[in-house]
Amino acid sequence: MNLRPELAQLLTVATPPPSSMSVSEFRQLTMPDSNILGEPEPIENVTDTFIAGTSAYLPLRIYRPESFNGSALVYFHGGGWVIGTPDAYEQTLRSLANKTGSIVFAVSYQKAPEHPFPTPFNDCWSTFEWVVHHAESFQINASRIGIGGDSAGGNLAAAVALKNRDDLSAPLAYQLLIYPCTLDHVETLSGRERSQGWGLTSEAMNWFIEQYVPQSNQRKNPYAFPANASDFSNLPPAIIMTAEFDPLKDDGKMYADKLISGGTKVIYKNFEDLNHGSLMRAGVSQCSEELQQYFADQIAHFIS
Repeated sequence: MNLRPELAQLLTVATPPPSSMSVSEFRQLTMPDSNILGEPEPIENVTDTFIAGTSAYLPLRIYRPESFNGSALVYFHGGGWVIGTPDAYEQTLRSLANKTGSIVFAVSYQKAPEHPFPTPFNDCWSTFEWVVHHAESFQINASRIGIGGDSAGGNLAAAVALKNRDDLSAPLAYQLLIYPCTLDHVETLSGRERSQGWGLTSEAMNWFIEQYVPQSNQRKNPYAFPANASDFSNLPPAIIMTAEFDPLKDDGKMYADKLISGGTKVIYKNFEDLNHGSLMRAGVSQCSEELQQYFADQIAHFIS
């Protein structure tokens, strides 16, 4: 199966590798494009607030759907731990809130390289703790809270699930991992076969990893890269999505297999006509809506 034509069309515009410019220039180059991201849909309420993290006050955006059913999704955005904010996810997060009936919480965590590991992870952990501790005030059933994220956000969600198992043991209904990065390298078959020409490159992914965890001796820490955990038992059910034209495809599949080996229930699906970032293409492709509905349908199994 081929990559969808409308997604292939986006690849005709060459993007210089992030290593060829300064971080500030890279951030400027990758500012959100509303024409690609799509129009956000109406929702009952969007609230911006701040919560106290371990090293900073963290901007938190809260999406409350009209069809709220007592569940919640704590979502961590992607961007290689270097770029991205909830602003770029407005279409995605409103859609997920409306389709799942969940209040969605999206934190703007601090970014590498100014704030390398463990700061982004700690910010996401603080956000999850805050939601758990404030569930009652939002009329959220504490047993119906899930976490999720895409790409680097999938990495952070998987890491929060591990720490919750290790330290807090709060009820966690599910983990939604969308083309996640869980390994500290891209030396997989897909990392070699899809290393360039499909959007995200293996070269860029290695650069992101170096920014997030510059000290190589920290990269085996499972909270930095969850695939390095020694124990995959007693973790929440996982919904894991990968894309065929993505250097991270095998990374996500390998993590699904590790969770299954630890006794975790996993719903895994590889989308054979998509590439990395397809979730964020609602302005140019129906695939974003299809993915959002697919995730909502799977989430329903764990919050009903």
